[in-house]
Amino acid sequence: MSDTDKMTGPVGLTLLPEAAKFNLRIATADLAVASRAFGAELPGSIGAGAMAGVRSALCLGPDEWVLYSSAEDGDALQAAFQAVYGEASHSLTDVSDREVTIAVSGLQAADHLSTSCPRDVEAIPVGSGARTIFDTVPIVLTRQTESEYRIEVWRSYFPHVWALLHTANREFSAGL
Repeated sequence: MSDTDKMTGPVGLTLLPEAAKFNLRIATADLAVASRAFGAELPGSIGAGAMAGVRSALCLGPDEWVLYSSAEDGDALQAAFQAVYGEASHSLTDVSDREVTIAVSGLQAADHLSTSCPRDVEAIPVGSGARTIFDTVPIVLTRQTESEYRIEVWRSYFPHVWALLHTANREFSAGL
């Protein structure tokens, strides 16, 4: 990891390694079939998350989920959904290369994110998340633990978001 992949200060900022990411669109009536393919019950409530081994999921809308897995498991996850297509029509799109993932961690992580995110970041339950904005940039924000968040940002917006996070860290370090 290079110096640009990790920044320290009051809040740790880390560029996370590549992972398999999929956008799943499926009718809620077929959620049981999708859950079987995923290997755990997919959440039915918007913002709710689920985990199963190296896989995790976040419900983004009434018929939309983002599925995460390790890079090594991505093909297996795709194959599992292909196997159930006859039972439940769905769209599973590989978006692994579309986004960059940033971990924001530390006791001031929520305050740090609040500098550019209009959501009540502290109100997001652990294991949940939402599609929101950071400054003017669309992101998916998840809360991993009490003091760690994950930002998914499109690659084209990454330099802007990374610079804003770095600026906020300098301001927090200076006590501003």
